[in-house]
Amino acid sequence: MASYNTMVDLAGVRFLLFRVGDVTCAIAAGSVVEILSASPVTRIPGTPSGVLGMINVRGQLVTLVDGGRVTGDGVGRDHQSVVLLEADGRSIGLGVTEVLDLVPVLQEDIAEREDLTGMDSRFVRGVARCGGDTCVVVDAEALLNWVLPRGE
Repeated sequence: MASYNTMVDLAGVRFLLFRVGDVTCAIAAGSVVEILSASPVTRIPGTPSGVLGMINVRGQLVTLVDGGRVTGDGVGRDHQSVVLLEADGRSIGLGVTEVLDLVPVLQEDIAEREDLTGMDSRFVRGVARCGGDTCVVVDAEALLNWVLPRGE
């Protein structure tokens, strides 16, 4: 029987599993900085639907996006955890219902993006088998670009 480390090496890509409402999602672990407990949100007038506001992460203001923006199942201010994402010096928080696990996923197990009812296809990379469950694979880069476009 293969060890867990061998399985991770074979997969090459680890994903953080989380729930938004009743939907299980996954996001590449390489874009995850940390997982935080829900904290007070300061609503900013004029922000797009799906942006809950700003949170303070050790003195740094971070835009908090409703995980329901991806799934169509808005969590709103009832999120229980924040998945802090970062790429190219840009950071956002993703409000989620529950963080589940960190699992390896083979690239070939990720099916091409489909039109999923209620999902915002701009933020969905595909669908995969993750830890024995079917999950929606979220595109962290697309989320970051939507909230904080490069060069701005």
